[in-house]
Amino acid sequence: MTKGAKSQLTLQSVNSRLEEMAAKFQESMEKFNSDLMDSANVGDRKGGLDLVKKFKEFQKSINDSLSNLKSQIKIMEEDQSMIKSQINNFEIKKNCKSLLIHGIQESNSDLYIIILDFFKTRLGISLNKNDLDVCYRFGKKGTGTNNKPRPVAATFCQRWMRDVIFFKKKSLKGSVFLITELLTSDGLRLLKASKDKFGKNAWTFGGYVYVKGSDGVRKRINSVSDLTDTSNSENSESD
Repeated sequence: MTKGAKSQLTLQSVNSRLEEMAAKFQESMEKFNSDLMDSANVGDRKGGLDLVKKFKEFQKSINDSLSNLKSQIKIMEEDQSMIKSQINNFEIKKNCKSLLIHGIQESNSDLYIIILDFFKTRLGISLNKNDLDVCYRFGKKGTGTNNKPRPVAATFCQRWMRDVIFFKKKSLKGSVFLITELLTSDGLRLLKASKDKFGKNAWTFGGYVYVKGSDGVRKRINSVSDLTDTSNSENSESD
């Protein structure tokens, strides 16, 4: 769990506890107010009413304090959401020259040579080693029965080179190979949620998730709340 996630959980916990406190306080105060009113009816009416007045002033003061705390927590949540969004956008920009190539078996050979040969033989695109900034296996190596090869992360020196490779990914259809974008953790979760709802009509470009609804309109998905088109068919092919 990331530091940001822990912080978010803390805010949610505090807000939940605050709601519980407010509910219990309101319940207790209503009972106390009822008791005071009963006391005023059977005793010193003027003194009882004075107590009721003071009690209501105290109640208002507490409610105002609780309301102020809730407002501050709301601001903190909004600030945290904005910071999280900024970090996510920064990571997207950082990954804008990178791709993941899936299906290439692991070996001790030079990974750069393997990838360049893959681009040439499978995609018909000739590049040289200087066109790649970084090339490495992405993720943890599988053990035991999980011997699926890790994807290869390739970062290109130029964005246009990356896009040329990405647009050729359809030529791999029907093979064991697949080319995807290097997404942030938020992007991966959002893509999964989008595919669960839109099937093949959900895709990514530039690190962002897009869907095509039943009305044929393409829309960028920034949060799960954007997934509102429940009537979309999952049978058509995305771009």
